[in-house]
Amino acid sequence: MGSIEVAVIRALHLGDLICMIPAIRALRLAGPRSRIVLIGLPWASEFVARYPHYFDDLLEFPGWPGIPERELDEAAPARLAAFQSSITRTFDVVLQLHGDGRIINDFAATVPGRVHGGFVPSGTEVVPAFHLAYPDTLPEPLRLLAPLSPLGLDTLDPTLELPVFEADRNEAHALLAAAGAAGQPYVIVHPGGRGDDRRWPFARFAAVADALSMRGLRVVVTGSAAERPIADALAARTSAPVIDVVGRTSLGALAALVDEAQVVVTNDTGVSHVAAARQTPSVVVFVGSDPARWAPIDRTRHIALGRGLRSEPIPVAAEVIDAALSLVGAAA
Repeated sequence: MGSIEVAVIRALHLGDLICMIPAIRALRLAGPRSRIVLIGLPWASEFVARYPHYFDDLLEFPGWPGIPERELDEAAPARLAAFQSSITRTFDVVLQLHGDGRIINDFAATVPGRVHGGFVPSGTEVVPAFHLAYPDTLPEPLRLLAPLSPLGLDTLDPTLELPVFEADRNEAHALLAAAGAAGQPYVIVHPGGRGDDRRWPFARFAAVADALSMRGLRVVVTGSAAERPIADALAARTSAPVIDVVGRTSLGALAALVDEAQVVVTNDTGVSHVAAARQTPSVVVFVGSDPARWAPIDRTRHIALGRGLRSEPIPVAAEVIDAALSLVGAAA
């Protein structure tokens, strides 16, 4: 691929970006001297900093009509103007990996590039060169690798990765030590997630926490500051004490905590992909999302439970407890 300038558009959240890393890795392997720039949400500066070997820069996505990930407030026109003026060169490739292209391709067209590639909506009658009809059936990491084939990239490994540094481990260990749990085996329970329709009932997470605690495992509850009410509701239903780090971890500390956990029990949300990237066993409960798309590819280390978008009953606590204990036993 030589040395080229590549802009990758994916203005989404943590799990979405982790699923993108195999595609970025393939781009880097194909062009070690290329310049790869992510066009992403402002928070992604922390993410990009974890991968200096893959990313060269971040351009903040300014917002666009119909894209909900960044609010179109009164500052949006100024952000768009600043975004456009910040691009001082024409990219060789503008690669749209944000979604199926129905809306985001209009934004992608505003980014100067010699070639625009990526997804176009399924059913598009004419698929332009370097574009791919959005694949509806692939797991997300493989889906995001698919548009790279027209660019001549053959190294398409879907393995996820998320670096953990010494400072991350120090931060995580300090949190555990403050809770009197330094050196003790623990599990992570993550009851949060984006949207009520994608969250397993917190009372069932509480039952899981109690069952794992009874097996001699400390329970660490993780989540963002916005998920504080969910964590409080879970803690109110547990009989065992939990280590609450909700809203208190950086991305790196979260990854370090996941890395050293016996098992992670979570909704289908970013922590699931952190566990997959760190190869930590996990049980992922699917309520309102598609496990065929979002479940970890490795179904030995990770157990996906639930019917996702189908209407059958969601898992009971006993199913999740049994799955978690089976993974803890396998790792022992």
